[in-house]
Amino acid sequence: MEARLLVEAVRGRDPEQLSPYEAVLRSFGYFERATAEELAAARKGLEFAVQNAPAYADAWAMLSLLCTQDYGQGFNLQPDSLQSGLAAARRAVEAGPSNHLAYCAQAYARFFEKDFPNFLTAAERSVEINPMDATCLAEIGVMLVHVGFDKRGLALAARARQLNPNYSGRYWWGDFHNAYRQHDYRAALDIAGKIELPKHWAAMCMVAAAGQLGDRGVAEKALREVLSFPSDFVTRVRSEGRKWMSPEMTEHLIEGLRKAGLQIAWESQVGSVNS
Repeated sequence: MEARLLVEAVRGRDPEQLSPYEAVLRSFGYFERATAEELAAARKGLEFAVQNAPAYADAWAMLSLLCTQDYGQGFNLQPDSLQSGLAAARRAVEAGPSNHLAYCAQAYARFFEKDFPNFLTAAERSVEINPMDATCLAEIGVMLVHVGFDKRGLALAARARQLNPNYSGRYWWGDFHNAYRQHDYRAALDIAGKIELPKHWAAMCMVAAAGQLGDRGVAEKALREVLSFPSDFVTRVRSEGRKWMSPEMTEHLIEGLRKAGLQIAWESQVGSVNS
């Protein structure tokens, strides 16, 4: 709780006026909200931080994480977000060869690059250095589940929830993915209700699980939320899904969306609701 209060204390300040440490602290607020606006503000502070303190590994690591989140969540705030994330991760490891955040950032970047051997090495190195950072454990756990290391990934996510009683709904993503992949749609729907963030993905997964169950009431409510988002995410759900998931799992998710009434075109990828 104290950490959250510290984050809130610096959120309203001009990013240019933050110390490098405050910029890093401020950036953790993104993971509590997972919005494009929060990411942009936090990244701006970190960009000033690495200019002013180029040997500060934490700042490079958090900058990398935010760049790869920009790519992974489809915010598209900068055109080269993944490459920027990879470059910042390299700087983080160079500045802090024993820094767990640096390896967490490197794991994220390698995951989205689909370089899974180096992702696994960086992920396990991060956990080895600091097995008590709940946010890193949860994020790494999600990625491990996505690449098929279900038992290890789910264990890390569960450990993260134990370490942080005030955990974010993001900590449930691996559990949703695992349940949905195993066609346990009732469990997947229950877990989707706990996720909350990022809102566009949380609503999509609620729609897909409800669609697979034939629960029209839940599906229609979640569909209204999906279509209220001021973004074209629905039209990009296939390409965005494949950043995180295998092509098979992405199509499995789209199957649920279609059953719920959301049209995902194969070629144009235009989304609409069936009349």
